[in-house]
Amino acid sequence: MDEATSTGSATPTQRPRRRWARQLAWVVCIALVLSSAVGVVYVRLASNIHRLDISALLGEDRPARAQGPLNVLVMGSDTRTGIGTTKFGTDTVEGGAHSDTNLLVHLSADRQRAVVVSIPRDSMTRAPRDCTDPRSRAQDGPVRQWNRNFTLGGPACTIRTLEAATGVFVDHFVVVDFRGFADMVDALGGVDVCTPVPIRDEDSALDLPAGRHHLDGEQALGYVRVRKTLGDGSDLGRIERQQAFLSSVAQEATSSRLLARPDRLYRFLDAATRSMTTDPGLSVGGMQDIAASLQDLGVENIELVTVPTRPYPRDPNRVEWAPAATGLWAAIREDRELPGTRAPQRSRSTRGEGPSTRGEGSIPRRTAAGSICAG
Repeated sequence: MDEATSTGSATPTQRPRRRWARQLAWVVCIALVLSSAVGVVYVRLASNIHRLDISALLGEDRPARAQGPLNVLVMGSDTRTGIGTTKFGTDTVEGGAHSDTNLLVHLSADRQRAVVVSIPRDSMTRAPRDCTDPRSRAQDGPVRQWNRNFTLGGPACTIRTLEAATGVFVDHFVVVDFRGFADMVDALGGVDVCTPVPIRDEDSALDLPAGRHHLDGEQALGYVRVRKTLGDGSDLGRIERQQAFLSSVAQEATSSRLLARPDRLYRFLDAATRSMTTDPGLSVGGMQDIAASLQDLGVENIELVTVPTRPYPRDPNRVEWAPAATGLWAAIREDRELPGTRAPQRSRSTRGEGPSTRGEGSIPRRTAAGSICAG
């Protein structure tokens, strides 16, 4: 059974309204991976974080791994609950929140490497038929668009789908919404972006000439919502831009300017934790342990990769994982270096013609040591 046509595609107006939600996941992800560089986790922030026990829905014993590699699935929810403004839309579409951002953060056993894997939201994979029944196996279920799993069953359904499709065990999860996105960017003192062309996008209320710009939180919300003005308009094109934006955030989050200002550092962590829902095992103490184990990890050792895809035969607006994805997931499972990778190539597809086929024969990647504005 194929659920591709039953879920439908978001309209052009609906799509950009969800784009900037996923950028929050990038920021929280980098805060998690680079918390060692920040060097402190305030215990008082624990009350900010929401806890969600999904163990019953996962349907099996899941012992915590005290040592060895660690996998954290970061999901960005597009819910608008609690953001205090209608400027960027008032509700989600199709009956509930989606996880339009899905990042698997893999930390190597020796904590000398980190890989952040972007899973395109339009990926078509087998999923549990009934997300509320732990006995419903993804291997026997229908083919479903990736972000629908969160709508139907929250993080548990998304985790079950990922583990069935890849064989990768998920140790912890983090769900983030975009309430704290602007505050996090502002706590960093803003983030630099460079655009080779002017951006004039009515949907995102953004008007930027070509060149370098230092964006505050509200401007950043507009920037990450842009769809029509940048690239080819595909979900994969946005992922590439998000990875570049993440690189700039990594530079700011580990800079001496932030580390020398405990007040700004606290504002950044406070905004991040207020936007987080995690499993009970990922406590503040657990985050401190992860931070301590990552004290020697530099941004140059963080790889940002995208699952290789190709067009989905039954729907040109969807993608399926290409054969090269098998090697990616095997490397994650076995905690080894990724197979031959290369930087993402520019797409030749025309804007509006559906998803790009970037990475079909390779694993598109970059390192967090780069930034949007080089030089």
